[in-house]
Amino acid sequence: MKHALSSPQKPIIPASTDDSIWTLVPEEMIRLLAGQYTMHKYIIIDTRYPYEFEGGHLVNAINVYTEEQMVEIFFSPASTNGNNIIIVFHCEFSSERAPTMARRLRKMDRDMSEYPHLHYPQIYILEGGFHRFYHQYSHYPEFFSRDYKFISMFDARFVNDCKQYQSKRPHKSVNRSRSLFHPNKRTKGKKELQAIERTSTIK
Repeated sequence: MKHALSSPQKPIIPASTDDSIWTLVPEEMIRLLAGQYTMHKYIIIDTRYPYEFEGGHLVNAINVYTEEQMVEIFFSPASTNGNNIIIVFHCEFSSERAPTMARRLRKMDRDMSEYPHLHYPQIYILEGGFHRFYHQYSHYPEFFSRDYKFISMFDARFVNDCKQYQSKRPHKSVNRSRSLFHPNKRTKGKKELQAIERTSTIK
């Protein structure tokens, strides 16, 4: 039986809506990393390919670019309830890979949960992705991994790697839902997911 996607609750941090997922501007990401949301844990999911991630990434980010990796992180038997966990997805520009993975997580959550409950209601996409964040805040090393730099998905040194990883990642096939800020306006969707353990606590 199909159920409509519901509005789980208002976003914990200021955000705009992008279908069923909230969009987080870089300025709010800075506040998150700086510890201004101390009552909540957060997970940063970097959906870029390993060579991009290894070149430099946000502090505490986890590299997840396949659906299997996402299931392992969010749906292990030992995982805990994620209602107070802020999950931020991003890729290079947050235009395809991050939104696709974020919507897959929302769909799995809906499929595996008892409607209208969600285990992970607080899902965000970093607006502009790592590209924008890096070029705006690269002068703040505390927000990045050690020896960080920016490597594009299309870097000529990694053409073969890119082709290999492209074949493994999920592609767009998830129905989009709208109006998270309008509980009475619902679009069709299914149930989704279960819970988490590997989180990064805001310091």
